[in-house]
Amino acid sequence: MYGFGIEYPNTWEVEIGPRSTPTSGDLAFRTRGIRIFLSWGPLQEKKEKFDSLDSQVADSIKRMQKSSDVRKFEIVDHKEMIVGGHRALFNSARLTLGVGLMAMKASKREVCSLHLYCEESQKFFALYVDGIGEGTLVMVSEIFTHMSEALKCHS
Repeated sequence: MYGFGIEYPNTWEVEIGPRSTPTSGDLAFRTRGIRIFLSWGPLQEKKEKFDSLDSQVADSIKRMQKSSDVRKFEIVDHKEMIVGGHRALFNSARLTLGVGLMAMKASKREVCSLHLYCEESQKFFALYVDGIGEGTLVMVSEIFTHMSEALKCHS
């Protein structure tokens, strides 16, 4: 679809963003309380805003940390990967959020992301999963890893 492909469990639902086009958009892969998202867009836009993939990912992490409801933020894993012949950055983080009236209660979240730039398709890609509760990403880590490794960003 749109010049790229990804493998996902055949029992999962796929929902395409209503404004998605071959140039930019997003997909949601869903099953019982779990959602994995894939976003794409013009590579030139990211290159105009950021001087590298590293600075885009750093900005994404910084925005997560600075969110008003984040009380605690911890990077669990950060590594470089090769996906579709391209350098990609994987990150995993744990967050503690203030929730409820006056943020008196705490909620745990875990987030994994993979970002890459594809010169051939002139697109950037971001694959991410957001789990509510500590340890929630353990159950999707194998699927997320497979989807990351199976992403075909160009023909």
